[in-house]
Amino acid sequence: MHVDMDAFFVSVELLERPELRGRCVIVGSHSGRAV
Repeated sequence: MHVDMDAFFVSVELLERPELRGRCVIVGSHSGRAV
């Protein structure tokens, strides 16, 4: 497990999907490399 303490990827996702603000968010991918 990788924890991005800067939350960069979540910040980018929240810019694209503001309806997620205030919720727990995990950003991942189906590929072999994901956060």
